[in-house]
Amino acid sequence: MATKYDVIIVGAGPAGLMAAKTAGENGLKVALIERKEIITDINRACSMMVVTLTGKYLDGQRPPGARLTLFDRFVRYITPEAAAPTAAYIELARSHGLDPAQMALAYVNSRPFLSANIIGATTMEQLAANIASIDLDLSPEVLEGIEAIHRRQPNPCP
Repeated sequence: MATKYDVIIVGAGPAGLMAAKTAGENGLKVALIERKEIITDINRACSMMVVTLTGKYLDGQRPPGARLTLFDRFVRYITPEAAAPTAAYIELARSHGLDPAQMALAYVNSRPFLSANIIGATTMEQLAANIASIDLDLSPEVLEGIEAIHRRQPNPCP
């Protein structure tokens, strides 16, 4: 069984160290993780950036004004290794009548070790959809589908 933490801080820079110190001093169980460290439970929730699950980057597409078109620091999420699992997650969501990004956020929300789900959006419509994911309960079939895809490619975006 995975260790449960009250706070998970990614990055051991000055702000991360201060946050960990403060949380620990207040009686919280803290995990301080280097950015490149691989931890299975966190990878399941975070290894596929939600932004790619819209499908708009598949087949080499780069829509104008989209985050991965504007910023090259996210290129690891659109590699050939990431394309197959991304397409599989999108297909899983759509086959169950779900928005792929909402499915991903709902999965993150369902993880018992998570205290907060940090969302991001480019448009108000995306923000509304992201917030609405809090009310989405994934069926056992969807959860098993997510796990099956994860088992095939547990770290598609190293």
